[in-house]
Amino acid sequence: MKIGETKYEILLIFKGLCTCNVRTYCYPSRLKILKLLNKFYKKTISLRCLDQHLKELRDEGFIISHPQKGQKEDGTWYNKVSNRQLTRKAAFYLMKRGIIFAQWFINWIKNRTLPKAERKSHNINKLNKERQPVQAPCQKIYKNGWLHQV
Repeated sequence: MKIGETKYEILLIFKGLCTCNVRTYCYPSRLKILKLLNKFYKKTISLRCLDQHLKELRDEGFIISHPQKGQKEDGTWYNKVSNRQLTRKAAFYLMKRGIIFAQWFINWIKNRTLPKAERKSHNINKLNKERQPVQAPCQKIYKNGWLHQV
């Protein structure tokens, strides 16, 4: 498949959203993608045309799309924004075109490893013992069955 200019720009939008959030995936809605295409590349395309581009990129293995569903309070289901992810094929294609990636993204492409966040070990019992209960200044207190305003 020949990657046209618009498909290339859609891949760049996904790359920018992923690296901006330091994640390998992003959640842009179709309308958000259209707005970003118009803002950065001065392209105005229809929603149907965008759907065709996304389908072709998915079919060729440049992006992976994971549809998401949500449930309302009344029990009905609705469609959420799909989780979209660049594949290794797309990343190598963008690298061939001269796009520079962050080092953590390159490590993920090569080894499927992401940087681990440094976590400090907290002793929860120790923290709970050190904390003294704090009373809000306007909290209502019941003493001997009577309400006292503090």
